[in-house]
Amino acid sequence: MVTPLAAAQAPRRLIGRGRFGRCYALDAGRDATTPPVALKVMIRRRLSTRDLERVRNEIEVHRAVGSGGLAHPNVCRFIETVQTPKMLALVLELCDSSLEGRLRAVPDASLPLAEAKRIAADVASALRHVHSFNVLHRDVKPHN
Repeated sequence: MVTPLAAAQAPRRLIGRGRFGRCYALDAGRDATTPPVALKVMIRRRLSTRDLERVRNEIEVHRAVGSGGLAHPNVCRFIETVQTPKMLALVLELCDSSLEGRLRAVPDASLPLAEAKRIAADVASALRHVHSFNVLHRDVKPHN
C-alpha cells in the first residue's frame, strides 16, 4: 500500500503528462518484494467539477477492467487510490516500456514484421477486453 505521505514525499521519475496531471514511476516506501508502481497524480485545485467526475469515472473503469480476476496481461493493473485534501492519485502497475520507446530503439522506426504483428495482436486483445466492459479507450497512442 502506498500511503499519502509516501506518495507525496517519495523520489519519482516523471514518465508522462496528461490533461489531468502527471504520471511518475515510484518505488520508495515499498518493500523489496513489491514491484515499482506508476503514480498518476492530479492536483484537486486544478480540476473542475467536470474533470473530477471524469477522474472518478476513470477510477471506476480501472477498478473494473484492471484488477482482480478481470485483469488482462496487456492492461495496466489497478492497485489503489491515494487521496489527500490537495491531491488525488491512482496507483497502477508500472508498465515501464512503450511502443514509442521500442520504435525509437530501432533504425528508421522499422520493427520486424513478426514483432509488429505480435504488438498489433496484443493491442487488439487489450482493446477487446476493455470494450467488453463498454469502455472506449480514447487515448491509444504509441506512448501509452
